Amino acid sequence: MLNETFVKAMMEHNGLSYDDVTMQDVGFDLNTALITGNVDALIGTYINHEYPTLVQEGYDVTYFDSTKEGVPDYEELVLITGEEQVKTESDKLERFIRASKKGFEDIKNDPEGGLEILLKNQDNANYPLDENIEKASMDILIPLMSSDEQGFLDVNEQSWTNTINWLNEQGLLDSQVSAEDLMAKLNS
Repeated sequence: MLNETFVKAMMEHNGLSYDDVTMQDVGFDLNTALITGNVDALIGTYINHEYPTLVQEGYDVTYFDSTKEGVPDYEELVLITGEEQVKTESDKLERFIRASKKGFEDIKNDPEGGLEILLKNQDNANYPLDENIEKASMDILIPLMSSDEQGFLDVNEQSWTNTINWLNEQGLLDSQVSAEDLMAKLNS
């Protein structure tokens, strides 16, 4: 339902109608659906996986940012926990967030070293990684994961409020919630 709502918003933003597209569930076989011509476009893919994989395989593909096409800016990298854990184990959560931020800064400052650690610790038997795709992934993601306005894992309450309001306008929420209801105030 969310993907359909995103597509509808993007179509309307560009002066088109949702009736101009046919949605087709391709399951997890995203790249195959695109390269075989079964679909003209995909939603729900990762710009740091499907895109560099297709490029490496020689396909001429592109991607665009839905938040520039009528979908409100929303935070994709979130950490989810329960209220009880926030109350009883906030120190662990704060340490985890600090460690994650430090890891991000380390990789940002030394991408090759970060890539080396990733490849050294991969699950080669079940999910082997491709060094070129992982490097391309880092090249795509690192600039997107923090900015001068918002650091890595920093929460923008206004962004959450805008997203909640948009989801309500689209009829996707059963009840009214506030950004404050969804966020824990932790020292990180």
